[in-house]
Amino acid sequence: MDYIVLNRSYEDVVTYEEAAAHLRIWDEEEKAYVESLIAAAIGSAEAYMKRFIGVTEVAFSIPVFNAVLPFPDLLSLNNIMYVDPDTGAEITLDGSTDYKLDRYKKKVTFTQGVIPSRVQRLDVNASFGWGGANVPPNVKHAVLMLVATLYEMREDATVGQGVTVTKVPITHKYLLNPYRFYSI
Repeated sequence: MDYIVLNRSYEDVVTYEEAAAHLRIWDEEEKAYVESLIAAAIGSAEAYMKRFIGVTEVAFSIPVFNAVLPFPDLLSLNNIMYVDPDTGAEITLDGSTDYKLDRYKKKVTFTQGVIPSRVQRLDVNASFGWGGANVPPNVKHAVLMLVATLYEMREDATVGQGVTVTKVPITHKYLLNPYRFYSI
């Protein structure tokens, strides 16, 4: 499924101060670099878990006949719209009268007759994620571990004296596994 990230906020997931304390960095000389590692670690964790950690506004399309949201942790369904096949006008649906959202099944059910039968696709704008205070401790610690790994091992493998090769640890994945999203 194709989607576009319109806006994302992950500053409150892991702050620079938390990462610096985890890395035992006492000055701000590498602040920009560490912040880039935080962004990379969060992005990597999100890709691995197939869900958003920080509050993320996303635009995507879903078929009318199977209106299932593609991501878990829905924060808000900002709007659902379609293009009227007769007039070409963009029609925005009203959440209080035109559809119901089943948060458990992540499915949108439409009021009968609201959408013309020839409409095949709906354009959706929604926000997903946990946001700072709701991020599970395992996920937060996994991000910190990944930041530390990226900071200490700036290459895929380190070679010492041309004899030993140390692979980058993947312990953070064990912390993320319980939160990994599997679509059915």
